[in-house]
Amino acid sequence: MRKVRAIVVDYDGGTKVPGSGGSSPAWHSVLEDLPVSLRAHVVGQITISRSLGRYIPSMVRFAIGDCLRDGLTPLLLGGDHSLSYATAWAARECVGALDVVHVDAHHDSYQVPYLSNYSFAYHAGRDFGHQWHGVGWRHESDQLRSRRLEYDVHGPSWLSFDFDYFDPDIFPEVRFPVSGPGGTPQDLDATVDRMKGPLLGVDLLEWMPVPMTKHHDLVMRTVVRALEAVLR
Repeated sequence: MRKVRAIVVDYDGGTKVPGSGGSSPAWHSVLEDLPVSLRAHVVGQITISRSLGRYIPSMVRFAIGDCLRDGLTPLLLGGDHSLSYATAWAARECVGALDVVHVDAHHDSYQVPYLSNYSFAYHAGRDFGHQWHGVGWRHESDQLRSRRLEYDVHGPSWLSFDFDYFDPDIFPEVRFPVSGPGGTPQDLDATVDRMKGPLLGVDLLEWMPVPMTKHHDLVMRTVVRALEAVLR
């Protein structure tokens, strides 16, 4: 039976003050509200404190690596998408090159020398040799991607998901919203169904929670869908 470890972190690498990514208390609430059948597969949570500042990406890399070496599936929750560079690094070290399905409104692959949430995909692809599959990119017309993965991915894979992928009309709680038409929960379902090989890890990032809103339900649905894909 596959086991999952949640890694919760609040981080924004684009500012000098960590802590403006997805907030840890909100993610903990989501994890506590998971269906009992799924919670039984979550064998612990690691919260990486915002007080660690610039050390957070390294801590994420080490935490992801520990999970993979222990045979656990990492579920990274919160913060900005630059953290996915750390997961790509850990995955390369522990299991080799993977198929990364990058579900996002932005391609995040600007060819600049510094690492940020807008350049992580360029650096990760160049440095670690993962096969990149873009889904939902709409921020720039020349980088446009379908809202659904249109072919099967058969190898071991990783799901790297940014909540601004969703159409802002149904999910506005993100830092950098992009006007629609964006993805829907059904589009995400169809994409995950195309990932035929083992799903070795998941990043769910860039949620900016607003208390007492209805959007918590869509976050929960996304987490549940990712866990179901890991455990299938």
